[in-house]
Amino acid sequence: MKDGDLNYDCDPKDLCLRDVASDFVEKEGRHELMRSLFKHFSFTPTDTSDHKLLASIPHFKTIFTTNYDSLIENAYPNGQRAVLTSSQGCSNSDCAAVNVYKLHGDLTTLSNTDSIIITNEDYDDYFHKASLKALWEDLKYSFRHSYVVFIGYSLADDNIFDIIKTVRDELDGNVKGMYLISPYIHDARKQQLESNGITYIKLTGEQFLTRLKQSIDDTIVNDFTESRLEDNNVFYQYLKQRGLNPTIQFGDKTNIIDKIAGYNGATVSPELNLKITPEAAEAINKRIFNTSQCIPGTKFILPAYQIDVSSLIEGELRYNGILFGSKSDWKNLLVMPPYQLFDWTIKIPSINFLERTKVCIYHDEKDTVVFKVDIKIGEISITLKFDNNQPIGKVNIETDFYDSYESSSKALQWIDVPIALLNGDLVNFQFFKIEEECFDKSAINVFKRAKLYYQTIKQLELENDVHFSEYNNYSKDGLVCALILKSYLNKHGIAYPLIRTFKCELESSLSNKEVEELVHKRSPQVMVFSYVNFKGKLNGYEFHIPYVNICLQKSVVKAYNLIEGNRYTLEMEEIADENLIYGSDVPTNQVGNIFHLH
Repeated sequence: MKDGDLNYDCDPKDLCLRDVASDFVEKEGRHELMRSLFKHFSFTPTDTSDHKLLASIPHFKTIFTTNYDSLIENAYPNGQRAVLTSSQGCSNSDCAAVNVYKLHGDLTTLSNTDSIIITNEDYDDYFHKASLKALWEDLKYSFRHSYVVFIGYSLADDNIFDIIKTVRDELDGNVKGMYLISPYIHDARKQQLESNGITYIKLTGEQFLTRLKQSIDDTIVNDFTESRLEDNNVFYQYLKQRGLNPTIQFGDKTNIIDKIAGYNGATVSPELNLKITPEAAEAINKRIFNTSQCIPGTKFILPAYQIDVSSLIEGELRYNGILFGSKSDWKNLLVMPPYQLFDWTIKIPSINFLERTKVCIYHDEKDTVVFKVDIKIGEISITLKFDNNQPIGKVNIETDFYDSYESSSKALQWIDVPIALLNGDLVNFQFFKIEEECFDKSAINVFKRAKLYYQTIKQLELENDVHFSEYNNYSKDGLVCALILKSYLNKHGIAYPLIRTFKCELESSLSNKEVEELVHKRSPQVMVFSYVNFKGKLNGYEFHIPYVNICLQKSVVKAYNLIEGNRYTLEMEEIADENLIYGSDVPTNQVGNIFHLH
């Protein structure tokens, strides 16, 4: 064999690099050896897939290599790794995410040729170099605290075994665990590995790293949510490489992943693989929904089918190949119909309303489409049936209030949307060809009462300095409670239709005939109902009113029944449009037929 000016008659496989290097130095000098090696190592590799595969696993924080080339470090971005060849460089080991220790030196630079371990003299002096002292300390720390995996070695290099033996001796055998990944080694080498505490795994480096990544894909999310990772940045880095950006809620023992978005606009590809019972599959196909579910990030409620564990045979959910959940994690599974979310501008020219909101569209049945419009205080649902892509039949419109709302000002703004819809003033809905008979006329009264509720809450805040801790949405009881509080604080009655018909008892000095005449004449009477020590709670604000009076201004007798003597039961009807609500610190005072409300 000829290498430079060196000639060898033996098979190159029988040559040892350290012997050849020593001969070369003896004849040509060490500097010329470095120049020759640098020339040989200055090439563009054709395949670095294994190195990139290694770099794609952020769990590896420390890499020790005897390679002279720079292929490993080149697989990492410059700012994420540090290359360490001596004790001097070890001081920077905390500055990078990954540290690459080059135990035999680095040929990418010729500035320090003495750092290259290649000749017999280099190996003989290997464990005594002062320049490697800190590097050895880092090496021993890694062997003691971490599992060590040898990849790409047959461990035929006796110097590697010398390193292992030296470290084990200095640590009195107190090493965490060592593994050799290699496609083939002979039996004698296996025994040597076993005697040195090294477990042999028969795989190529590519096979091992590929299987390792597959295992990480299946376990990293569960390890993170159960707080088993020593460094959570590993989780973020790994998902970032797959183009995923999770939203997290951190807890003491468990972490919750709320949302998965694309990292820097990357595509997110969810993949749900299910195997369910035929009964559950038939119910889903027929859209026989048995529950409902809120769309994440919105207030839209969609029908859903709940698959319990007994109906779930197999199941897993992956995002960009990473497992985020499986049957063993799920107590039950909710399946919603496919939906689309988009922004929509609502325009009501009659009141100068122009706002943008979210709209959700989904198929409720095969030929039925539901439009849900977020109006901030609730949602408008518009159901249309189609035949050959043309709407048929009457349009079904419903409006549901949310449990709470953001502010009274915003609520007053958006309550005009359903009112305008029912009045036909909503420009965006004209293409639905909504006909007048589609509407329940009583619905507009509900929205008007809701508007009164928001107005009253705002007046209590601004005029009476009432501070609410929350904003519960409109209800009949909430409105009455708000009106009662407003009446009491402002010391005046408030007109509101509350009582229409009622029954009462009357003890009268009038004869039966006179009572009957009173019924026939339907003469309007003034009556007052008083509630003593009224205690109310409105949007977290608690209050007490000594007397709450409901004044009926025009009550007439519809019918009566004699109990005994001059005692009668009366059926009364209020014919006035509204009652008078009045809160007071003192009771009503009746003088003759006149009630005095204080």
